[in-house]
Amino acid sequence: PLVHEKNMYLTMHEMLHAHGFSGSSFKNFIGANGKTLTGHIKSVVLDGSTRTVLDVEPLTTKLRNHYGCSTLPGAFLENDGGSGTAGSHFERRHFLYEAMTSGVIQGLRLSEFSLAVMEGSGWYLPDYSYADPFFVGKGEGCGFLYTSCSSSSITNYKDFCGTTGARGCGIVGVSGGVCQADSRSDGCQYNIPI
Repeated sequence: PLVHEKNMYLTMHEMLHAHGFSGSSFKNFIGANGKTLTGHIKSVVLDGSTRTVLDVEPLTTKLRNHYGCSTLPGAFLENDGGSGTAGSHFERRHFLYEAMTSGVIQGLRLSEFSLAVMEGSGWYLPDYSYADPFFVGKGEGCGFLYTSCSSSSITNYKDFCGTTGARGCGIVGVSGGVCQADSRSDGCQYNIPI
């Protein structure tokens, strides 16, 4: 069953890329007036480096409500991994376990945020009742998004852990895990499922 689940999320992940969740497709997003959007792909600074942010509705509003951060400029996109990865996935440290981060880990969730990217493209009207529940960073405020992973205060947020190798519960509550960072989490450690 776990292999089947992993394969299903991988298939959904790749299908979303094919249907527009891709850095090369963002420039083709259209507004309600049928004209190509402009200004929705932004550059902002996070932890001293310039990052790409996707700012489309209803995505940005859903993210601001979810995190409790009214100044969030949009969805931070992955900055690591080179062509095909960087700029075409959600930033792992903000979207732990979301199906549209890069790489496959157990316990992925296809959240309302992935569906909101599709709606924000102007090409689709998703049925949000099919979105998986997503709790990472919920109600944690702007600090969850902007606190550096190298700061000791990052562990004040329930989704991150601080003792490398310590065992704990996975964020989505379906597995045990080991506290560590991965290549896409900007050094933030979380309980990676075993």
